[in-house]
Amino acid sequence: MRASDLEHVPFYSTTFEVAAADGADALWGLIQCVRGWICRKWPEVPRDIERWSRFKVGTRAELDVSGVAFESALVQREDGSVSWAGTIRETFREGECAPREWRTSVGFAAREGLASGTVSVAVSYADYSGFLGPILDEPQASVPGLVRGIVECDWLEATTSGLPASLHAIGLGAGDFDAFWRFASKPGRTTPAVLVSPKFDGTVVRHALDVRALAAMLGTSARVYYSIDQDFCAEMDAGLPNLDLRCDGGTVRVYAPLPRFERPEDARRHRFFSFARAQELGEEQLLAILHRALAQQPVRTGQPLGIAEIRSELRVTRVIREARRIETLSKADAQRQIDEALDLSLQLEEENRQLTAQLSSSWTLGTNGGTGAGETVELPSWPKTPEAVGQLMVDAYPERLDFTERGWKTLRKECKASTELVWNALRDLACVAHGLYASGARDIEGEFRARSTFEFASNAGMMTRKDPWLMAQYRDVYQGRELNCEAHIGKGNGHSKDRGDIRVYFAFDRMSGKIVVSSCGPHLDNYSTRKIH
Repeated sequence: MRASDLEHVPFYSTTFEVAAADGADALWGLIQCVRGWICRKWPEVPRDIERWSRFKVGTRAELDVSGVAFESALVQREDGSVSWAGTIRETFREGECAPREWRTSVGFAAREGLASGTVSVAVSYADYSGFLGPILDEPQASVPGLVRGIVECDWLEATTSGLPASLHAIGLGAGDFDAFWRFASKPGRTTPAVLVSPKFDGTVVRHALDVRALAAMLGTSARVYYSIDQDFCAEMDAGLPNLDLRCDGGTVRVYAPLPRFERPEDARRHRFFSFARAQELGEEQLLAILHRALAQQPVRTGQPLGIAEIRSELRVTRVIREARRIETLSKADAQRQIDEALDLSLQLEEENRQLTAQLSSSWTLGTNGGTGAGETVELPSWPKTPEAVGQLMVDAYPERLDFTERGWKTLRKECKASTELVWNALRDLACVAHGLYASGARDIEGEFRARSTFEFASNAGMMTRKDPWLMAQYRDVYQGRELNCEAHIGKGNGHSKDRGDIRVYFAFDRMSGKIVVSSCGPHLDNYSTRKIH
């Protein structure tokens, strides 16, 4: 088994903004940072500009060498927005230990043009499974060299929540409280702010931890502040709008993103460690806690897309454009163009199989083609029926979504929901639920509801499960395998014929790795609803 087939261990994750220093192409500046970083580690990786230009536009760059593999994808939309993603996989072998793969995923998103945008970097690792030998020690927490290179390069200006990105702890003295608090209380701030306050023992100033070590672990994942100045502490006591937000006496406090300081109850979100508690934990454990909470979290929803999402968007866009083009043709040309479209569909299906075969089973959740999960999507007029929508979604996500024979039948004969509602439900199964099941998420129901406007239930209920007759309707067959399709998502009460009502019953088929839909339409009978029918 390859390491890329395993669930990788998160090592570091960050998101920040960049702008080209000359106002030109920030994405190319980012590519140059990747090129310099990987070529210093692996001198045998080609450096020529032509190959790295292909890496930028998402075509085959021919950069792979023994121990290093590259892939990338780019989408440029009609509104001028751009998304790019690249992944570099490095395999290291040391003595008799199991080979370890490091995966560095880089994303870039720009609203207009390429002069500036949002960058995400996520680094993880996995040891080869089934290797008869010891494994390497866990790596020490640090800021990846690629992140350092981006922040320190001359052709990019990196910022975190509007301030110049810093890899070092920032000292605060007399007169600095107003500037610090403007950042900490800034509406929409996405970068955590960590304040390490001083504890004064006579003339001796003590901190609960080494602020330089903390900054060296967190990098752009958080801004680290500290003070040794009693005047700053006095300014903070006098200037705070709510004393529940104070940080003094050696306390270490994390001011969480998206502050709502005008709400008194918001203070509870901004966790802190008193000096006494920090002493109980010890510096090593406290540093580990902060690193795990702030620098090892997945990239947040709404940030740059991953390769899988960009390639899915490209496939769907091509199908939609072709369908719109056919719709405008005269009737005399329609049949000929439909034949060509069918040929294109077969080509897209083959291309999808080739692309998705190379992708890792873990991917960024909560994104789908630039649209947040659960939002209403304006559909073109061509998907006239629920069955047509289902077929389009299976064509767009062939490795994630499919229907049983009964599932297709319910789309044709029983589903009364609007095509827009069917689209959104199936899209959230393919783009949200599939990733949760495939990655083995612990709280699938909770995480799905956080990313979708559809309700989610993992089973039919305790009383229903005691009734064999009721449970029989949740069993279905897919490719000769029996599936339990109790899990369902929905909107409305599910019993009316209103076009805003829907229930989609499904199972995650581990053999094929797909979400398999067994029923798309009205609510199936359960213990609570059996008397209604």
